[in-house]
Amino acid sequence: MDMQTRVIMDLQDLCIRLKSELHKMKTKYMSVVEQSDKKNSGNINRALNVNNVQSTRTEDTSDERIENIPKPSFAKIA
Repeated sequence: MDMQTRVIMDLQDLCIRLKSELHKMKTKYMSVVEQSDKKNSGNINRALNVNNVQSTRTEDTSDERIENIPKPSFAKIA
């Protein structure tokens, strides 16, 4: 076997191993992305549910809620 043939065979073997490693990495990356998507989807759904609950509440437009806010006591600070 001459040197050129040996180099070509080594390069082909290297390419096969690189493709295999790339496939493993891609598979691992995709599983991480899927898990992240599932987690984010759950978070988004929870946020949407909270938003829907808040939007179904009636808005209190009276000034009573503003008047009932306790005033800060500066005497406690000093």
